[in-house]
Amino acid sequence: MKKVAILLNLMVLFTASCVESEPEPQQVSNVTFTECINTALYLPPAIFAVDFTDLGVNITHCLLDVNCAFDTVLVMPTFENRILTITEQGYPNNANCVCKVNVSYTVGGISEEDIDEIVINGEVAWAAKLITTGAIEKSFPPQRTLQLSFENKEMCAAVFRREFLFNIECLQVEGYNKVQLNISGKSILYEY
Repeated sequence: MKKVAILLNLMVLFTASCVESEPEPQQVSNVTFTECINTALYLPPAIFAVDFTDLGVNITHCLLDVNCAFDTVLVMPTFENRILTITEQGYPNNANCVCKVNVSYTVGGISEEDIDEIVINGEVAWAAKLITTGAIEKSFPPQRTLQLSFENKEMCAAVFRREFLFNIECLQVEGYNKVQLNISGKSILYEY
């Protein structure tokens, strides 16, 4: 398996392998939550912290809306097509009022290399995408222009170095054994 690295403000790793088995992160552990928070004076938007560890991915969600009669927070993760989708919900859900809490937990059995996107309660909290128009510049070798998109709604949005893995097999050009990839002013010769 070939790996090519580009150093930008972020570190991007491309891999040419397309057969990957996805982990099955079904275990949620270490769920903790606060009591209802008085937000009468201060109501920032919901924010997230995402931290990858040897145990899995640690998530902290600040200002989650729950039913004010809740006594636990249910966390239900699913993982498909490199997207970790998490539903968080206060339980029981039987009162006519809403309050905000902070909740944190670990979704086990998953690593940073497995994920392209994390969606929490329908909101993208973290996403890395490699974008191309599909256009091929006619030259030898042929060239493709790419753009890295990173959406980060973490509490501390300053990311100085982050690794991303992308399957770039679809960027191969038929009839050639290499293609020049141009991203953020850097060029990489991808040979296959």
